[in-house]
Amino acid sequence: MSFKKYEAYKESGVEWLGEVPNHWEVSLLKRRYQVTLGKMLKSNQTSPNETEEFYLRAANIHWRGVDTIDVKRMWFTPEEKNKLKLCKGDLLVSEGGDVGRSSLWNNEIEGCYIQNSINRIRAREDADTRFLFYWMSFIKHADYIDMICNKATIAHFTVEKVEATPCVYPPLEEQKQIAAFLDKETSKIDTLIDKQEQLITLLQEKRQAIISHAVTRGLDPNAKMKDSGIEWLGEVPEHWIVKKLGYIATKIGSGKTPRGGSKVYLEEGILFLRSQNVHDTGLILKKTETVYISEEMDSEMSTTRVRPGDILLNITGASIGRTCIVPADFQPANVNQHVCIIRVPKDLQCYLSYFLKSVFVKSQIDAFQNGASREGLNFEQIAQIVLCLPPSSVEILEIVNRVQNDLRLIDQLLAKTESAINLLKERRTALISAAVTGKIDVRNAI
Repeated sequence: MSFKKYEAYKESGVEWLGEVPNHWEVSLLKRRYQVTLGKMLKSNQTSPNETEEFYLRAANIHWRGVDTIDVKRMWFTPEEKNKLKLCKGDLLVSEGGDVGRSSLWNNEIEGCYIQNSINRIRAREDADTRFLFYWMSFIKHADYIDMICNKATIAHFTVEKVEATPCVYPPLEEQKQIAAFLDKETSKIDTLIDKQEQLITLLQEKRQAIISHAVTRGLDPNAKMKDSGIEWLGEVPEHWIVKKLGYIATKIGSGKTPRGGSKVYLEEGILFLRSQNVHDTGLILKKTETVYISEEMDSEMSTTRVRPGDILLNITGASIGRTCIVPADFQPANVNQHVCIIRVPKDLQCYLSYFLKSVFVKSQIDAFQNGASREGLNFEQIAQIVLCLPPSSVEILEIVNRVQNDLRLIDQLLAKTESAINLLKERRTALISAAVTGKIDVRNAI
């Protein structure tokens, strides 16, 4: 799709924005919008005129829309309800956490309010919150919001910072045309992204099925089987051994937080691995999720240093159960307390790294979690994980080689699919940027 440009441009007066169409205005957000911060969390009723009402938190706010699956209640006075009630078309912007993340409110819940982790933005006049939603997406991806929010401590996109945000103001009808165009085009892109993400889910399921079958049934379809004695495991090859991980591992232990906590993280030095780096497909070292510590700090934490061949297992949080092996040629690294180091004999490293990815181990980990508390895995539970393995190192190697070969194509398809998603997201970001900054004229594109 090709677009024409506007006939004439002028300097915006904002260094990072550059030129904008001649007939557009550039001013602060507060000139045309009202910004209101939500109420501090209140768990108890303190006045008889308070009523318990639904409210949104930053966790409910997502770029793809408001998540109403888990909406909580708290107490509001009539004055607070009058001030903080949401109306259709309000723009909700995260004040903390992932600062600037935004959603448009479409009256998903009748009678809903906001906590003080959300800024509510409401148009005064000659302004459209749908257009502002895309403007927020643009300045978020352009790093403006992260730049003005002090991320050295805890980032906050305060009312004052929101109000002082530079905005472009095309004529109101043009704002609506740009928003409608982006609604249509980003919806197409989002549909393609959804399909690619569904493919990733299917590939991941196929990947786990390949692993699970190989490490519990072996390669010989005619092998005699026996009851493992474990309900979730069922039958295994007759000559295989069923053991608990604690009888095999020479080390089961986690890392720790460095002295000084996150304040000692560096942009270079000794790699410091965290749970966001540990994935079932291997260690992932994205620039935004990778940190380092000094050699001095690494020396203080020598007992939690990882070695090539170690198996890493996430033991807390949403990524609990994700696991991978440390590659043979891996650089020196340390690890934090949310990751368990499992050290086993060399001839079992690859096989057990696969076994810990199997659906059977994932089931055991789920069973270890205690209902709603889900405090994480402890070392005793990890030692109790039941495994089955061939007694012969030759058969173990054959299984490892077969799994590696079978996964090669799956992993190539996963990489290509993830690359396609990244390209689609880049396309989406570029389209929004071009439309809301006036680099392209979309007034007649719908």
